[in-house]
Amino acid sequence: MFTSLLYLSVVAQVILEAQTIVVIQLLIQELISARFLSGNSANIQGTLTATTFSGNGASLTSLNAGSIATGTLDSARIANLEGAKIDNGSVSVDKLVQAVRDALVPPGTIIAYGGDSPPAGWLICNGANGYNPASLPALFAIIGYRFGGFTSGGVHYFLTPDLRGRFLRGRDGGVGRDPESTSRTAMYSEGATGDNVGSVQDDQFKAHKHTWLGSNGNNSPANVDFTANEFGSKNENQDTSQTGGTETRPKNANVNYIIKI
Repeated sequence: MFTSLLYLSVVAQVILEAQTIVVIQLLIQELISARFLSGNSANIQGTLTATTFSGNGASLTSLNAGSIATGTLDSARIANLEGAKIDNGSVSVDKLVQAVRDALVPPGTIIAYGGDSPPAGWLICNGANGYNPASLPALFAIIGYRFGGFTSGGVHYFLTPDLRGRFLRGRDGGVGRDPESTSRTAMYSEGATGDNVGSVQDDQFKAHKHTWLGSNGNNSPANVDFTANEFGSKNENQDTSQTGGTETRPKNANVNYIIKI
């Protein structure tokens, strides 16, 4: 009889302790819930995983950006971001400035520049230097090897455009304003050819002819047409006076072309 009573007492104590543990667990859960719902703080050691986050985040005072994996937080998921909620020093001014610069003037932009040395973030378009794609990834992503490239020491370098002494021309794109667009050549080895950005053309005269007042052999004047490749092939073998300079060009002014990196 005594043994049975002792056994029942032990069983009752175990049941009581189990119920106590359950009650304690419920109290802890309620306490945590109450802390979050009431706006009080709670320190959690380890990882807190949340599939959703509701509320306006006004009580979220600190968020360690180093713990946020790249690409897991995009701008589309941030409805409102108040400056008062951003701790001083948590945003890099240099990165903001660079982001604004890239948005206003994207890498690969070419402009005329009135100085001898390029400003920060730009390069002179002289094609003289090869650059490692890893050193200028934003620029390389835009121009690649369209202006030329070469390999040295196991590195495939790319070239910036060489616009020294050159005029720029808009890509034809199939409209027919550049009738010889398909025969355009590469600026440097490995560069783009044909009707593609980066290709070049040498100077050229458009085919034409001139009317020259000469003699027809009977001591009477006659209009004789000479095409550019026929001059001097007629019986009236006479030369016109030479005029002009060393090239055909429009009025112009010197500038440096620079490209955004």
